[in-house]
Amino acid sequence: MFRFVTKEEYWQVEDSGLLDKLPRAPFGWHMKNIQDAMAFSLLRSCRGQTIAEVGGGDSRLLPALAAHNRCVNIEPYEGIGCGPKTNTLPDSITNIPAYLGRTRQSIRDETFDVVFSISVLEHVPDEELEGFLQDAARISKKGGLGLHLIDVYTSESPPSALVERQRRTGDIFFSHFTPLSEDLLGQDGDWRKDLIFRCSCATNPDDAMNRWNHIAPSLRHIRATHQSCSLILAGRAK
Repeated sequence: MFRFVTKEEYWQVEDSGLLDKLPRAPFGWHMKNIQDAMAFSLLRSCRGQTIAEVGGGDSRLLPALAAHNRCVNIEPYEGIGCGPKTNTLPDSITNIPAYLGRTRQSIRDETFDVVFSISVLEHVPDEELEGFLQDAARISKKGGLGLHLIDVYTSESPPSALVERQRRTGDIFFSHFTPLSEDLLGQDGDWRKDLIFRCSCATNPDDAMNRWNHIAPSLRHIRATHQSCSLILAGRAK
């Protein structure tokens, strides 16, 4: 699975009442609420599993998942990208202060049944992307779930650099993971052809986009002409 999250599937999760089990993302309603919904809809049935969130910060999902699973947050708490510097998660959640791609000394091979992230992969530098995804595969058990929700700015004709970044992400990921479900790859079953904006995509509201204009003003011109959406990337470790 590697495609955009759609409005219809987000609405289905919201209408199911699942989001009542999660705290709202900070700053009101925005893209992370959509990403939380998609991740939780796929993970809510986990029982007795070992689950790692990568870069979870003040995770909204791990406390809910920890009721029935062993949960770990792989998070250095260095405040990068406006992230938190202090761990406020309950003691039931183990924290490993590390960056994925550099965990060989701190995490054993095939440790986790699930490795997931929300709004993390887009921050991984190009030169570290392969190491990040290879490490995610290394710490995943065979058949374990890899799940990533990725923020992107896109349009009807997205810049070639953005498309190539996502295609490279998919190529690396699927060299280690089997797509979660072939019938969710798009109408022609080819994720490489399905990375452009469509009106069916779930999107960030304009007031949230303007809030980011004040946090990261250098991207204002991009936000004025592009839509903020989320890709969902999921597979089973080979």
